[in-house]
Amino acid sequence: MEGRTEWRDGDGGLLITAWLLSVSGTDLINNLLQVKMRKRYSVDKSLSHPFLQDYHSWLDLRELERRIGERYLTHESDDGRWEQFSRERGLPFLPRSRPELSGINPQGLSERVSVL
Repeated sequence: MEGRTEWRDGDGGLLITAWLLSVSGTDLINNLLQVKMRKRYSVDKSLSHPFLQDYHSWLDLRELERRIGERYLTHESDDGRWEQFSRERGLPFLPRSRPELSGINPQGLSERVSVL
């Protein structure tokens, strides 16, 4: 996401908060919301979209996989590329802990995802 915009009324009360997406983010969402199934992005195509091909998204996906105990959203072939990327920029390579993911029950999650 590129940023957040808030609209307020004359008294300073918050009316609405909107997240502003990049062109790439908007393209991904539009392709996910296609009514015709043949035009709608698959999970694989969504995950390979340029909007999700950044280091922080990869870290988030790896952390989710770590908590679930199963690797199915990322692939080992990407590890070397992201490790080099992080080394060149002085970024941490290990997935960071995300408190908002702590409520996920890993039991049966892969079965629920596969049904979708």
